[in-house]
Amino acid sequence: MKLSLLALLTGISCATSALATDPVLGTFKMNVSKCRSSNGILFAGGTIQGVEEEDGSIRMFYERLKTDGSKITLRYTYGRDCVDCPVTGGVAGLTVSRRQVGTRTFETIWKVKGETITKSRNVYSTDLMTLTNTADNVDEHGLTYRTVTVWERQ
Repeated sequence: MKLSLLALLTGISCATSALATDPVLGTFKMNVSKCRSSNGILFAGGTIQGVEEEDGSIRMFYERLKTDGSKITLRYTYGRDCVDCPVTGGVAGLTVSRRQVGTRTFETIWKVKGETITKSRNVYSTDLMTLTNTADNVDEHGLTYRTVTVWERQ
């Protein structure tokens, strides 16, 4: 609780100056009514929070609420363009790579032990208030599916 409050306060204080450098800074809440998945599996909610660290890196807090009430919580830190940054809270060997490909567009690749499990495109609205994530995923059985998740800045 103390860490999330500190992260929230830090995110708010950094949001005005740092928003120009990376639109992920701040807190986004999942808009469940606008989300969809080709495999029919959806989440009941979620939050993404980006906080700028003193060294300029960004610390991410990512939480999704499953429909059964359980949570998935991931944390990672990355620089401007990150390659295979370790992720805590997920399966062993989970990494994320992120790179900016446009003014408001980022590509993210999630891997487990070097194998790609998700490739996503994150596009921010022109006012930076909405993030739309379109992801091509591979499940534990090797089947592919697409998800579209919409996040709104809080």
